[in-house]
Amino acid sequence: LSLSGATGAPTSCPEIIEYKGAYYSINMTAGMMVKRSPNLKTWQNCNWVFDTLPSHITEKLGNSASIWAPGFYTVGDKLCIYYCASTLGSQNSLIGLVYADSPTGPYTDMGIVIESKAGDPYNCIDPNIFVDDNGKTYLIFGSYWDGIFMRSIDPSTGLLNEKETTLWHLAKGSGGLEAPYIVKRGDYVVV
Repeated sequence: LSLSGATGAPTSCPEIIEYKGAYYSINMTAGMMVKRSPNLKTWQNCNWVFDTLPSHITEKLGNSASIWAPGFYTVGDKLCIYYCASTLGSQNSLIGLVYADSPTGPYTDMGIVIESKAGDPYNCIDPNIFVDDNGKTYLIFGSYWDGIFMRSIDPSTGLLNEKETTLWHLAKGSGGLEAPYIVKRGDYVVV
């Protein structure tokens, strides 16, 4: 998907939010470019979340790592950006967290939420947040390997819930499953 009016690299896997009368999306390349639109038709670049890849990414994955699938989410009372980083085709991946005072910053890098390595049943990419009606918050993630997984998130920090350490295995398929979402309609939850 290429967003008209936006300079720089096209936006892939856009997660679009409405915030105070405007729409925002994040480009998943390089240091995550935030884009703004008044109407969902024309877009303009605002600023980068990261000027350079954070050291926690390069130390774990090397300088050839890429950021993938970032999105804005409200967790507790915080506006958060969850993103993943990996090298293409590798299970050495991580999901990171950034606090945002607004979609255009300033940003506070909170580091790694969860990571995967060769031999793990999951691959830490394609993060998505689900907040249930009771306020419980979950990180849904995964791709290929054994499919889609979920962990409880502490809504006060946006990080993994240390009191609820269950790793739920939600879906497995014969092909590569990726880009998980949970949608709740009434009493039904769909993955």
